Amino acid sequence: MKALSFATPLLALFLVAVCLPGHVDAGETQTPEAQAKDDGSRVAELEKEVAALKKKLAELEARLAKLEKGASTAEVTATKNFEEAMVQLDISDAEKSAIRDSILKCKKSMVETLEVPTAGGRIPAEEVIDCLVKMQDQEAGAAEEFQKLILFLSTEKVPGDEKKRSYVQAIEDYKKLNRETIAKILSPSDRKRLDACHADWSEFELGEDDPFTQLYLARVNKTARKKDTK
Repeated sequence: MKALSFATPLLALFLVAVCLPGHVDAGETQTPEAQAKDDGSRVAELEKEVAALKKKLAELEARLAKLEKGASTAEVTATKNFEEAMVQLDISDAEKSAIRDSILKCKKSMVETLEVPTAGGRIPAEEVIDCLVKMQDQEAGAAEEFQKLILFLSTEKVPGDEKKRSYVQAIEDYKKLNRETIAKILSPSDRKRLDACHADWSEFELGEDDPFTQLYLARVNKTARKKDTK
């Protein structure tokens, strides 16, 4: 608030300066009527500028007061949509881009891991999508099938993984790294607000370039083609 308090008198000085009436340079001639008309137009323009500046100043003061007070999670709307979540945070475009990059990188790593065939030749990525489709269609036993798959992936080691992790362990590591990266970008209050939007920061939906969206569409299209050839 100190920085804003210091800026306020500077803004006031600026407002006084821009509100000074127009003048005629030496050698120029202008009728009183024309001068009055020009001054009136200029004053009207300056009044609009002053009103806009005052509005901006009020917004900045409200924003700073909100930051000093801390996050109010009651004002947050829960969502998994990335764009809807970001507008509820006090961040710059560069910070938003960095957060998105972190989530995108995390999701790519998760999908790449799930696409590694198991020792028995199963492809977890395809099985995960198949289970999700069945659950969306409310097929009988779909939820139980998904739980069994998660249990299997929690014990099955990822072939070639240097850390000898299971599929679930590898995914949890990616999620942890993503959260740590984003936490370094956000203020404590914005971390609370993002948690209120959705607790798992790796699950925010990014849109068309979301690796899981692409995986889902590819699997659904592949399944549809198989059905058409039968």
